[in-house]
Amino acid sequence: MLDAGTVRFRTEKPFGTVLGGLKTEMQRYGTVLRADEADPDRLPPTCGPCDLFLDASTPFRIRYIAATVEDAGPAGETPDGEPVRWYAVTFKEGNRNPLLRTLPALAAALCIAAGLPPAAASLPRILTVPAGLALAAACLYALLSPSRKAERTVARLKDAVRQGK
Repeated sequence: MLDAGTVRFRTEKPFGTVLGGLKTEMQRYGTVLRADEADPDRLPPTCGPCDLFLDASTPFRIRYIAATVEDAGPAGETPDGEPVRWYAVTFKEGNRNPLLRTLPALAAALCIAAGLPPAAASLPRILTVPAGLALAAACLYALLSPSRKAERTVARLKDAVRQGK
């Protein structure tokens, strides 16, 4: 899992309310576990300590997001005398392809590279081999590239935190 960014914000809400609000927002994207609910053996080794762990996996993509909420100190008072505090939320994001996605992608790339499509049989090999290799590379890149959905999810979570939802 890699660092996906940190959001700093201030609010008069207590730590527990901030953590609960973040958990509610994260539940829109998948299963959310608190640190005491998560089995340490189930978490990725690079996750490290976290307050909330989001599992937004599907059979074709494994997606994880970890969030740590930290109290960053006082930020003043409201006009009513309520204390306002700074908080920081740090996100880590990780995703990978399971075998259900990897094996068919490799099989398709091997078939394309080997020139198995029947239409390629009538063309000279000097054209079909480089074209097959380029098509196989493009197929592998498209099927096995990192998830953009996980990046968008982290961006949406950061925006929700900034807006105080």
